[in-house]
Amino acid sequence: MPHFIETFLVTALPEGATGTRLRLAVLVSPRLTAEAATEGEPLPASAPLSDWPDARAWPTIRPQWMVKITQGSTTAEVPAVEITGDYDTQTWDAIFPGTMPTTPYQPPVNPRGATNASYLPAVATFPVESIRNAVADLHVRVLRDFRTVFPLLTELRELTQFKPILGALVPELLTEVLNTQLAGKPVADTLNRVFAQLDLFHGARPGSALPPPTVTAVSPGAGPPAGGTLVTVTGTRFIPDATAVAFGTKAATSITVLGETTLTCRSPGGVFGEQVDVVVRTPGGTSEPSTAAKFAYLVPPTVTKVDKNRGPAAGGTTVTVTGTNFVAGNGPDGKPNTTVAFGEAQATAVSVGSGGTSLTCVTPEAGDELVVDVVVTTKGGSSPTSAASKYTYVPAPAITVVTPASGPVAGGQTVTITGTNLAGATAVEFGDVPATVGTVTATSLTCTAPAGAVGTVHITVTTDGGTSAESDADEYTFLARPTVTALNPNTGPIAGGTTVTVTGTNLASATSARFGTGAQLPVTEVAATSLKVVSPAGAAGDVHVVVRTTLAGDSTETTADLFTYTE
Repeated sequence: MPHFIETFLVTALPEGATGTRLRLAVLVSPRLTAEAATEGEPLPASAPLSDWPDARAWPTIRPQWMVKITQGSTTAEVPAVEITGDYDTQTWDAIFPGTMPTTPYQPPVNPRGATNASYLPAVATFPVESIRNAVADLHVRVLRDFRTVFPLLTELRELTQFKPILGALVPELLTEVLNTQLAGKPVADTLNRVFAQLDLFHGARPGSALPPPTVTAVSPGAGPPAGGTLVTVTGTRFIPDATAVAFGTKAATSITVLGETTLTCRSPGGVFGEQVDVVVRTPGGTSEPSTAAKFAYLVPPTVTKVDKNRGPAAGGTTVTVTGTNFVAGNGPDGKPNTTVAFGEAQATAVSVGSGGTSLTCVTPEAGDELVVDVVVTTKGGSSPTSAASKYTYVPAPAITVVTPASGPVAGGQTVTITGTNLAGATAVEFGDVPATVGTVTATSLTCTAPAGAVGTVHITVTTDGGTSAESDADEYTFLARPTVTALNPNTGPIAGGTTVTVTGTNLASATSARFGTGAQLPVTEVAATSLKVVSPAGAAGDVHVVVRTTLAGDSTETTADLFTYTE
C-alpha cells in the first residue's frame, strides 16, 4: 500500500485547545496543451503553486469535494459537494490508486473552460473524532471509509519527502506532467503521476519545524481574583482551534483566535495581589514568559477619605487619600501601579503606604470644575466615586481695598479688608507679621493690625485657595508716632489761655493735644514739625503736652514736652 507522506512528527493538542480538521490536498499537476485552453497562451514550463488551500479548519466537518483551477489571478472553482462514506469507490481508487483503476478518472470540472489553467487541486476534508499523540504513516485504505476515525495530527513538524502514488491516472485532457513545483519539491517528468500533500498548518514547510507562538501584549494586564476578565492577547503564530492559553498554572477559557496575531480569552481565577505569566500554547510549542506577558489579580481600589479635601486652584497641595487596594511601586512596564486623578487631571508624586490603605499625592491645577472626584486607578480598576471622594478647588483670595491704609507702629488699629474669595480666611499678615482676624465674609474681613516698623507693607490673606497676590491695593503704612521736642512758651498762668507753639516730628496728621490728663484740645496751624494749641486752666506745676494724630497715635511723654503752670 503506497504512503502519501513518508515521515512526520506529531504531538498532542495543547490543553485547553479544541479539535481541528485535517485537509488532505491531492494535486494533479498537468501540462495543458494550447489546444486544451479556449483562451490564452500555452502554459509555461513551470507553474508554481499559488492559492494553496489553508489547512486551518473547524471540527466535525463532513467530507467535501472541491476543485479549483488557478493560473495567476484567474480562478475557476466548483462549489464544495458533500461526500458520504458511500461515495463511488472507483473514483477514490483513481485518486488514491492501490491498483490500476478500471475506468479513467473524470475531473468534476473540465479544464477546457478555465483560462491558462495550470493545476487541478482537489481538496478532501473529513471529520476528526479522536486525538492521537503520534502517527507514523497514512495509508490509502484509511481514507476509503469516512466513517473510520482518522487520527488527528496536532503538529506537523516536518515534511521530509513527497512520494508519487504508484499507478496510472488517465484523466481526459491531462496529457503530461511537467517539472512544476509542489511545495518547493520538483514534480518528476513522468506521465500521469499524482502527488499528495498533507497541509495541516499554514507555514509548515518541507524539512522545517513549526515555530512556537509569542506574546507581546496582554490587555488589560489585571483583573479580579474571581476571574472572568475578557483579555486580549497580542503576539504571533496563533492557530485557530489549536491554541491554549494559561494564566500561570491555570487554563484560560472562552479562547477565540481572531487571527495569527490576536486572540481573546477569559482569565481564570487567581489570588489577590499575585502576578502570573500569560503563555500561549500551540502545536508549535509554548510562548516564552516576558514582562509584556503578565497578568495581575487585583480588585478595584476604593476611596473612603480625602484629607484635606480643599485646596488652591493652582494645585500643589499635598493630599492624603485613604481607602483600600492601593498598589505600591511600578509594574513590569515601568509605569506606576497606582495613579490618582482629580477630575480629568492627574496628580503627581503619588506614594502608596504600606498595607495599600493610604497614599499621598500632590494635586494638579484645577480645570473648569472646582468640585471634582478623586479617583484612584490600579490595574485592578478604578475606585467608584462617592461623597467621600470629593475634592474642592478654592480660587485664590484677592484684596482690592484696605481701610485705613495706615496706622501706628504700635499696632492695635482695626483694619477692614475688602476683596474676593475671602471666605474661610485662616490668616492675615501685615508683611510677615500675623494679625488677629475678626469677622469674615466672602468679600470682606476685619482684623487688628499688629505692631510694625515704620514703613509700608503688603497685607496678605490666606484661605484654602492659597494666599492673595501682592498689589498696590493691599499696601498698609506703619506710621511713626509724633514727637514733641520743644514748647514755646513752656510756661503759663494757671488760668490758661496761653498759645503754645509745639515743635516736633510727624505732626502732620495731628488732630488734637492735651495738657496732662486733661481733655483733648483743638490744634491749629498744623504742619509736619509744628502746631499751635491754647493751654487750658490748670493747677500749678508741670504737665506733659501730648499730641494726638489720627493714624500714628499719641506722642510719647518726655521732658521736652513739659509745660509749667504758674500762679
